[in-house]
Amino acid sequence: MYRVIDGNDTGKTKKLLTECGAAGLFVCAHPERAADKCKAYGIPIVNAIGYEDLLNRIKIEDFYNDYDETPIYIDELEKFVNYAFPYLAGYTLTKD
Repeated sequence: MYRVIDGNDTGKTKKLLTECGAAGLFVCAHPERAADKCKAYGIPIVNAIGYEDLLNRIKIEDFYNDYDETPIYIDELEKFVNYAFPYLAGYTLTKD
């Protein structure tokens, strides 16, 4: 799994967008901004969807049976987890 862990304004999103490329699915809070970021960074435009769109896709029956193995890249994972599970009170994370 590709992980980018760093501080604010250090290029995390650019690195993730670059890794995602045109073949991946980029999940973020504001997918309408993804194309502009790609243009600004000089990288190919990615297929971007919002957090709610991903959750809706997961809710569809047989999502995992029909999944085409497109790699999914989530920008700001902790924001996504908070969006998906607003009452989550804590978690652990192993640092490899």
